[in-house]
Amino acid sequence: MLSAFVVSSHRRPSQLALSQAKINVVKNYLLVGVTEEYEDFLFALETLLPEFFKGILEIYKGWMSILLLFSFFFSLLHFHFCCLH
Repeated sequence: MLSAFVVSSHRRPSQLALSQAKINVVKNYLLVGVTEEYEDFLFALETLLPEFFKGILEIYKGWMSILLLFSFFFSLLHFHFCCLH
């Protein structure tokens, strides 16, 4: 979820809009995370709702390693075909 969605559609939210956004988060969401701490967010989900998210962190880490390998492979292909030919 984007913070602009929680606060408002305005570029610079007013103090009232920010206060209302904080109330909305506390009232309507079990957990809110930030992208920079995504693994911590997944750990919290797994801890709070294990019946739905058991093992999610290991699944995420497994997929991330696969994606990193694919990204590296396609970067090499791009370099080979674009830069060496």
